[in-house]
Amino acid sequence: MSARDPRESRWSLLRCAAALTRGPADLLDFVVPLWAGLALGLDATAIGLLVALELVVSCAARPLGGWAADRADRRVVAASGAVIYGLGVAGYALATDGVVAVAFAAAVVSGVGGSLLWVALRAMVSEQYVSDETAFASLVSAEETGAWIAFVAGLSALGAVGYTGLFLLSALACLAGAVLVALLPAERSRQERSPGPARGLVRRLAHPCSARSWARRLPRRASASCS
Repeated sequence: MSARDPRESRWSLLRCAAALTRGPADLLDFVVPLWAGLALGLDATAIGLLVALELVVSCAARPLGGWAADRADRRVVAASGAVIYGLGVAGYALATDGVVAVAFAAAVVSGVGGSLLWVALRAMVSEQYVSDETAFASLVSAEETGAWIAFVAGLSALGAVGYTGLFLLSALACLAGAVLVALLPAERSRQERSPGPARGLVRRLAHPCSARSWARRLPRRASASCS
């Protein structure tokens, strides 16, 4: 039996982690507004603010996620994001009718964690794309699989465990995803990473030797006019 390719093992773990974290995220996008209205007694305006807060924080934190993914070990960034997102999800379980502020704090935490997680995961997938053009399609497939499993399992168990139990189970799934990301084989150093197609083209054009080779390909008249 031949040894398993470390790259394939890394890719399998990455897809499992994506499924474990995306499933609860999609489920909570559906459940949180219902829970906020039924359990916390919020009106439509407050529910909209709660949902929008996580989205705004998530978008605002994307540059931070990109900066961290470019300068640190992407496994650490993604695993940290999954843990932070899980803590935010667990925070929803602590919110009650009299402590509504906890729900808004949980939305902020989950927004930050989600940005770190998904920016780093997609950066790792972009590395896989260099050798496998189906990488992003495979990632989306894993995410969708995790989403429908989470919907079926979560909504089926909601009557038995309640919203609090559902939030805690979702947080556990995110922590499991963080463990899988942490178990990924070591990635290449930042200097050895294969650049994406666009970045690689820019680097080739910016390199002096490449610039001269492109100049030689120009028609002689164009070269003369440039000189």
